[in-house]
Amino acid sequence: MIHIELAHETPWDTATDWDSLALRAVRAAIERTPHGELLTTPAVVEISVRLTSDEEVHGLNAQYRQKDKPTNVLSFPMVQPDL
Repeated sequence: MIHIELAHETPWDTATDWDSLALRAVRAAIERTPHGELLTTPAVVEISVRLTSDEEVHGLNAQYRQKDKPTNVLSFPMVQPDL
């Protein structure tokens, strides 16, 4: 089961159903990986999605990838078992 935590701030409008859009995007991305079976596993797979400004992404890209520019997507894989 996929569980998505979505965070967004201004300037992201409130008229768009960001939760549904994020779920569709996440499912499409997972099914195109070697880990597509995660979509049907009984385990809970949690994914956090943050919609943010170019400025914040620029800072994160510089901090974590040493690239001094914004980017479309940053991903930080983290796998840990439930305790």
